[in-house]
Amino acid sequence: MMSGAAVPSSPPPVPLHEPRGEALPWAPRRRPRTGPAVVYGRRRDRAGGFTHVDETVTAVLGWKPRDFTDNPAFWESLLHPHDAPRVRAVLAALPERRRDVQEYRLRHADGTYRWVRDELLLTADSEAARSEIVGAWLDITEIKRAEQTARVLASTARSLLGTLDLERVARRIAQAVQLLLGAEAAAVYRLGPSGELVSLAVWGAAQRVLGGRVVVPAGAGVVGLAVREARVVTTPNLLADPRVTLPPELRERLERAPYRAALALPLTVGGRVIGALAVADRAGRQFDADEIYLARVFAAQAALALDR
Repeated sequence: MMSGAAVPSSPPPVPLHEPRGEALPWAPRRRPRTGPAVVYGRRRDRAGGFTHVDETVTAVLGWKPRDFTDNPAFWESLLHPHDAPRVRAVLAALPERRRDVQEYRLRHADGTYRWVRDELLLTADSEAARSEIVGAWLDITEIKRAEQTARVLASTARSLLGTLDLERVARRIAQAVQLLLGAEAAAVYRLGPSGELVSLAVWGAAQRVLGGRVVVPAGAGVVGLAVREARVVTTPNLLADPRVTLPPELRERLERAPYRAALALPLTVGGRVIGALAVADRAGRQFDADEIYLARVFAAQAALALDR
């Protein structure tokens, strides 16, 4: 993964709307894929412990099969809190339904959540105590992310068309980028007359650290570097990156922030740089090509809004 290396020339702005005003979903450069399936077996008794979990669970969730088979409560501890009641209700109704399919989130060993499609079947047995649930988890995280991206892009597009309030549009874009990239913070800046960058919207953890209004001196910070060099800039740690210039006051504020990694893009219209978009997250994060492409889509829309 690059760290400040130049990205090939930016693609033309990707329209969120056709001339008729019909929403266009974001289309990644490859179709979203499902991950490998994890076949499992579990008892139908009160404990509901797992009797078998495929080795593929390590590739999908980062855990070992024995984590599930040795601890009957382990799987339930991984359920996303918002999904847990619904998942439990499906399991409770399984004796009547015999089979079911549901989608929910499980916590990966790295602390993030992965979406799985769980197809489960209650095997028939004359003795209920010996009945077993057999099933398979299919990793559908990429598909869910693509669906969410399309929804957010359509919503953002409606916001762009429905208002001339620049700060409101900038705030909507910052919210959307932070959500879709799963980052700690995002911000949209406009270029001032002396080359400084003035925030139009600061979202997420950056609100607590930087406040509502931020002025970044010309050439300073990751956003200043992106504007000065007119290219995408990424860094796994903005405080330790020798290319990033930080005035003492700004450095002091950023040292209190929960983020270190950053992605910054210049906002351009007709070859002119008019602002910047920034995304920040935990130290060490590497923004991949699809994430950079998605950020560029929003940067293009932000630039058009600023130039309006």
